[in-house]
Formats: sequence, structure tokens, C-alpha cells
Amino acid sequence: MTVTCRSFACAALVATALPFTPSPQSTPAGAPAGSPAGASAVTCVVRGGQLFDAERGVVRPLGQLLIAGERIVGEAPLDAPIAAGVRTLDAEGCTVLPGLFDLHAHVMVAGGPMTGGGILPDPELNLATHAAFGVLTASDLHNEPNFAFALRQSAAANPNQARLATAGAAFTVPGGHCTQFGFEANVVKTVADVEARFDALLARKPDVVKAVVEHGGWGTLPTMPTLDEELLAAIATRAKAAGVPLFCHVWTLAEAKQAVRAGVDALVHGVYVGEVDDELIALMKERGTGYVPTLAVVVGARRVAQGRSPYATQRLDGMVGAKLAESLNDPSSASWVADWKEADDALFLRNLKRLHAAGIRCGIGTDAGNPLTPHGPAVLAEIALYVEAGLTPAEALVCATLESARLLRRDRDFGSLAAGKVADLLVVRGDPSREIDALWQVEGVLKAGTPVDRGALRERQQGPERPPRLRLLGRDLEPLVDDFDDGDLATRWGGDWVALSDAAAPGGKSSAELELVEAEGSGALLIRGALAEGSPYGAFAGVTVRWNPIVPDWVDLAGAKALVARVRGTPRTWALSIERAAVVDWDVFAAPLVVTDEWREVRVPLAAFRQSGFGAKVAAGFADVIGLGITARLQPGAKSGYGEFEIEIDSLRIE
Repeated sequence: MTVTCRSFACAALVATALPFTPSPQSTPAGAPAGSPAGASAVTCVVRGGQLFDAERGVVRPLGQLLIAGERIVGEAPLDAPIAAGVRTLDAEGCTVLPGLFDLHAHVMVAGGPMTGGGILPDPELNLATHAAFGVLTASDLHNEPNFAFALRQSAAANPNQARLATAGAAFTVPGGHCTQFGFEANVVKTVADVEARFDALLARKPDVVKAVVEHGGWGTLPTMPTLDEELLAAIATRAKAAGVPLFCHVWTLAEAKQAVRAGVDALVHGVYVGEVDDELIALMKERGTGYVPTLAVVVGARRVAQGRSPYATQRLDGMVGAKLAESLNDPSSASWVADWKEADDALFLRNLKRLHAAGIRCGIGTDAGNPLTPHGPAVLAEIALYVEAGLTPAEALVCATLESARLLRRDRDFGSLAAGKVADLLVVRGDPSREIDALWQVEGVLKAGTPVDRGALRERQQGPERPPRLRLLGRDLEPLVDDFDDGDLATRWGGDWVALSDAAAPGGKSSAELELVEAEGSGALLIRGALAEGSPYGAFAGVTVRWNPIVPDWVDLAGAKALVARVRGTPRTWALSIERAAVVDWDVFAAPLVVTDEWREVRVPLAAFRQSGFGAKVAAGFADVIGLGITARLQPGAKSGYGEFEIEIDSLRIE
């Protein structure tokens, strides 16, 4: 059967041998040493059009690209005979490229507006959207470990999802960036902590390690604690010994230099504060450090806010949901970068150009999942920004393919269409090495030699959203949320207790730390911290839990009367909050929780909870509870009540 490039649909494979003249490297992977390259049964032939040769950075005419199962076995002339039953894909008028990479993604979020906009997260759908745009490897750089490593396994076996490389949770310090997302990070204070955390992480066989160096203090971001050079060097030493690449989140020139000196393998945000200088270039060249600036999350998001969205509806081609497509084309969509007045897009692009021109290996990453940075399309927008920065289209395509594969240490199997590599390929109409916008004209995608079903994705994206999982109190859940006796931060209802403070928002300076302790013969959760002036929304700090911070998970408290907490601590009024899915901003449902220095059981009726914050009002009711929180809180402009605090929680239940 012959299928034209325009439809690029594929039928079942039939394993039939095909005689051909092999290319010099066409012995398929796994073939016995010395066996003829043509010994493998060719199952699919892509013929005609042109091929992007990422090894040389050029486009050349394509005769026949020969695929046997999951691997490319070589090339043959256009007029070489094709055996009956071999699937043939006609790429006339098209360019065949290696599968693209996104070296910086977060698949637990969708890339919609800052408030969520009612867009439910669906990590599997995010990976499918990556694949539909030819992004066949996505590197998740911070996620809940149990979820992330399980998703890696399932995605590898799914022909319609990008394969997932994962770091699990990122390395950071108490109160540092990545501690605010509702699941535990690899929080370290000492080199001994690094050793312990690494031992646990390596048991899961991570594909990459993520560390965070982020001091904050730029734009509206508050200052925050971060890894020092000693801790980062210890992380780099362990990553090197394990043979796993270490990617480091940085933002400023000084942070970039610190990370390179410590021995990281790649910087996975750009130098956005400061101009790249000769010292940084010399350090990166000496250490072989790569650069993955994630321009889409800043420049791309800003352009949405400015009415110049790179994600025009026709480009999305129905491959993203209607709500997400609408927000990506709505200048009123709130973005964390929209009000960053000091941002200089020209500087960001100039820094990339200078590093690339100096011979620094540059890969492609987007920070997909963050506001207005959609999985899949953001990679195409990122590549276009590389061209805007001054790289040729061909150079940008090499960055998105072979150079990215090298940074992730996957170039043995991916990154080019050389014989022996996995048959990950993207077919687009036109020639993106001349006009980079041709990347949006996707005609088809193969993952490991199997077609990605883009039609099925379009149908799903344009249909109704999947409902969240709904659990009922009494039927699916016991009344006890947590008694802290099991020695970990996980609740009986799911999710981990994590510290929360206003330091996660612009201007905030409050802090909180968690510790499991023994209290009267049983476990308790101890939260220590301090309230400090700074946040325009009022000071707050404490603890929160989401039953599942990754995918929708609602608890219906129908019939429940009250939350009951056994607590003691700094005498003051605390806020007990119920997190609801209907609230997409900062207007949470909260009620007072009075704490004294003696143990006491406090019963807070559900009827006492009212929205208390900033944002849209929603209807009362608790059929969509997604988590709980306990915080010390002061109203904006408060004149007193600041300072240190602590609270112990022995149990929390619903009655």
C-alpha cells in the first residue's frame, strides 16, 4: 500500500525482507556481528521528498529510508524494488526529520493561564500532545517521584505518547524553589543529606538529575534560599559517578557561573539577568557545559500577553483542547512574565546567539506546562526563537534533535536518522531548513517505527474533558486524614504534607519548615516558621496537602459536619483551609483555628468556612475538595503579629 505524505496514514506492518544497497552504517542494532545489514526484515519504507541529516546539519534528497521494526536499517535508491506487504509512506514534497526533544518539561501541568482557567491537568494527554507535534522525547525535570517513574514506564510502551525521561524530584534546600508545589522535593541541608537523597533516587534509575540554583530577587520574585556551591558540587559528583546528566535551573549570570564551576552538565534556563560574558563562555567551554535557555516560557508567554501569540489556532490543528487553545490566543491570560518590566527579550536572544557562536552545545527545552507554554507546540515556538536569535534554521533543528540527544546522553539511539537508531521521525510538508514555520505543517509522526495516531488525539482533545476521580467519605475514605504515626509525610487520603509560605509569591518573606516528631507516645507534625512583612496579600506560612498534585482527584464531603484537629503551639489564631477545585485563584475557603500551648481538640464546623482571599467567588459546597491547609496568617498591612511560631498537629479527621 502506498500512502501519500498529505494523509500519512499507516496500516499494520508486514515483516518482509527487502533487498537494498545498505548505507555504510546500516547494520541494525542487535544484529550479530558480521551479519549482513539487509538480514533484518524491512517492515516500512519512507520514500521520496528530502531528509534532514542532523549529523551534517543539511537537507538532502531522500530515496528510501528503510525501517525494520523499531530501528532504521539504512537507505536505498528511490527506484529500488519494494517487496509486497511492506508499508510504504510517500514523503514527496515533505521533509523527514528526526524526532524532536523537549529537555525541560513538567507534564503534571498543562501550560494554560496562570490561574488554571478550568483546564484540568492530564499528564498522559500532555505526552500525547508532545508526540503529535513530533516531540518524541520529553524530559520532566520536577515531579512527584512515584508518579513520574510509573508514567515513564507506561509512556515507553504507548505508541501515541512521547517517551519520558525523568529526574523525579529536584534537589533544592528548605524553603527553596520547587518546595512549593504540593509534593516533596529532594531537600538537602548538608552533604550527608545529598548522599542519602541520591541513594534513594538512584534506586529508581533516573534519566537525568535536576538541581535548583535560584536566589530570586529579580522582577517581582522574592529572594529565597538556594543550593550553595558546596552542595551543588556534591550533587554533581554523585551524578557523575552514576553516569547521569545533571541539569541545573539557573536564572542569572552569577548563578550560571556558580553552576558551571560546581560541575553541572547543562544550564536549563537562560541567563536572563545579566549579559553573557567571556568568563562564562570560557568556563562552559572548559567544563563542556550545555545550554538550554527555555525561551518559550518567557518570550513566548510574553508574546501571548502582548497579542502576538505563536500558537495561532490553525497551527494547533485541533491537537490541543479548546480551552487551552483559547487561553493561548487570549492576551488577557495572566502570565507570571507579563508584568516583568525589566525583561529584555533581545538580551535573552542575544545571550543564546553568543553562546552558540562560541561553540557551546545548545539543546531545546521549553519549561512546558508552565503558564502559556503548551506541551508540544512550545517546542516549535522555541525552535523559531532560536532562528530569531540568529541561528540558521538548520542550526536550530540540530539543536532540537542531535544536540539535545547528546545533552541527555541518548545520541546512540536518537537524534538523527542514521542506520541503527530508533525510527523516531517527524514528516512535515515543505522545507523547515529554509522556512522554519514549515514545522507546523505536520503530516505524520513515527515513534519507534509505529505511527502516532494524531486523528485519535484530535478527536479526544475536541471532545469533553475527562472527569476527575471522585471519592466519597465513608465509602472510599475513612474519616481520619492523618495521625502522623507512620513516619512519613503522606496522608491516608493521598498526597504529602508540604511547607507553604508567602515566599512562593512576589514580595513574600515568611518561612516554614516541617518535621515529624513524637508527642505523648505517638507521631505529630511540627511546623516551625516565621511571619514577616512583605507580601501585598498578607503574610502567611504553614502546611498544605493536595491528595494528588498531578491529576484531578476530588473528595466529596457530602454529609460531613466538621474538621477536627488535635493541636498545640504558639497561642494565636490560625487559618484552617479547605482547598477546592472550583477555586482557581487565591480566594480559598478558610475558618479560624484557635491554638494554645496545651494540647486540645478543636472542632471547626464546615459551615464556618468562608472564602478569604483575592479572586472570584464560587458557590458554597464541598463536593470538590482537593486538599487542606493550616497556616498562620495576617491581613495585608497588619501592624503586629509577625515573628516566629510553631504548631504541632497530632491528628486531623472529618466527622
